[in-house]
Amino acid sequence: MLPGGHIDLYYLGLRRKDARFDQGTALEERHSLGARVWGAYSEFDYNFEFVGQSGDFGGASPVTIRHRLRRPV
Repeated sequence: MLPGGHIDLYYLGLRRKDARFDQGTALEERHSLGARVWGAYSEFDYNFEFVGQSGDFGGASPVTIRHRLRRPV
C-alpha cells in the first residue's frame, strides 16, 4: 500500500430460505469477501475495490469474482 493510503476489509453474508428466481424457489446462500484500498499519492487520488463471491442456490454453486475501478470525481 502506498503512503497516505487506507484499506477496508469486509464480509457480507446472505441466507434466504425461499429465494425465488427463474430456476424456481429454493435456499439461497451467498458469501462476499471484499477489500477497498483508497488514498492519495502525490497529486493522484486512487480508489480500488475487489470483491469475491461464492454461494449456492438450490444445490447449484456459481462462483463470481468481480472488481470495480472508479475514478474520483
